Amino acid sequence: VHSHHSSEIEPNLIIVQKRPYSSLFVVGQMWNSYFICNDNERMYIFDQHAAHERVLYEKLHRQLKNDNIKILSQALLFPITLSLSHSEIDLYHQQAKVLSDIGFDIELLSGDTLSVRSVPEILVDKNVEKLIKDVLSNELVETAKGTIQNTIDLIIATCACHAAVRFGDILSINEIRALLEQMDTIDLSSHCPHGRPVIEVKNRNEIERWFHR
Repeated sequence: VHSHHSSEIEPNLIIVQKRPYSSLFVVGQMWNSYFICNDNERMYIFDQHAAHERVLYEKLHRQLKNDNIKILSQALLFPITLSLSHSEIDLYHQQAKVLSDIGFDIELLSGDTLSVRSVPEILVDKNVEKLIKDVLSNELVETAKGTIQNTIDLIIATCACHAAVRFGDILSINEIRALLEQMDTIDLSSHCPHGRPVIEVKNRNEIERWFHR
């Protein structure tokens, strides 16, 4: 009896854990903020910003750890000039190497002025000035609690957050499918930039109970 019971349970567990997100049927987007998918047994609701942010965070994290992979950067058509406070300049000096390693080309023009000439490819067309200000904030330093690894993780998380699709962005079915394929390449249960869930899953029998089926 015991062996029969385990053979019933274990394959289902493996299917639940291993099924790729790209195999799901894409139902569509809801409120330009979430997208819904399903398989035969479950409905999946994804937070589009959190999902994309997790993918980008993991991608940057892997690239930074792998000396054989160069993080792609792109030169800005017009360099961005920023005037910084004394504390922001101090933080820039502390974090300059990390910023360079992840694809920024930044030059200190004078005592309080930075010129941003290149950015990681994922940040092209994003608000680079706001991103740099966020990275050079006392809040980030306090959250990092003084450790180098925490600082690196938070800088990567900040870049991923700025680069990710946002609430209100309209996604096509093909864009959703592409994101699901990227999600298959990462472990969603590992590092999480902000600790927010990416997916909510409802079993088919639970949904059917809503309608007294």
